[in-house]
Amino acid sequence: KRKFADVTIRCEHHAIEANACVLAASPVFEKMLRSSMTEGSTRVIEVDDFAANVVEGFLELLYTGTCTSTVSWGDVLRMADKYRSDGVIKLCLANMRCTLSVETVVPYFEALNKLCYLEAVKSAKEDMWSKVKCNTELLRKLVDSVGQGRERGQPTSRRGLGNSVGAWLARATQSFCGN
Repeated sequence: KRKFADVTIRCEHHAIEANACVLAASPVFEKMLRSSMTEGSTRVIEVDDFAANVVEGFLELLYTGTCTSTVSWGDVLRMADKYRSDGVIKLCLANMRCTLSVETVVPYFEALNKLCYLEAVKSAKEDMWSKVKCNTELLRKLVDSVGQGRERGQPTSRRGLGNSVGAWLARATQSFCGN
């Protein structure tokens, strides 16, 4: 429980307490709380597009700059973008770079491709892509993901992997994977 909490974030039947002065680091939250919008008068913010653990992870990063919880960094990154928290975006990208693995490569690239209009995300994506190209396991995981999407009739870009990655993976599948 946070001391002197003056805002409640409702998410998935959870009530997460927060401090308005900390939330104000996000220009979106600041506008919500300063305005005559419902959130400003009730001090309750409804977040219905992210899981409670994602909201908790986002808040932990906002408060402390670290996150000890197990979170989906791609989801926290999307939340940080939605609420325009540049500091949290940078922290997410740093954590994604450090935790890139077979288990995370597909969800990370899905998140990165949705936000590649941000320069910091473009740079992180390039860094991670250079690691993927040199790692057979990571590459195979992405190739398999693209293949599974195609089997379901889902184009590569709808899987969130992006057209350039998808085109490269299609070529790489033929050369490296014998398909």
